Amino acid sequence: MCQRPLTTHSLFALGSVDGHALQIDELKGTKPTEKIDLSNSMLFVASAIIIASCIKENGVLKELKCAHPHSVCFREVSAH
Repeated sequence: MCQRPLTTHSLFALGSVDGHALQIDELKGTKPTEKIDLSNSMLFVASAIIIASCIKENGVLKELKCAHPHSVCFREVSAH
């Protein structure tokens, strides 16, 4: 999903999956960001699939909050 170029139309479609805009550039690592907080977005399975697809190649992201504010999804970063 995040491997092909995103057009305005596809960004609109991705951003409206669960009614909340996703930070595609940050999730992909195109715009380097160490922490992303999506904990108040009430995300569902469709967004989770898009997020997982985007972050798999992101070498900058260290912390992704994606659940209730008291839960954090951590991602280990390993050197290649």
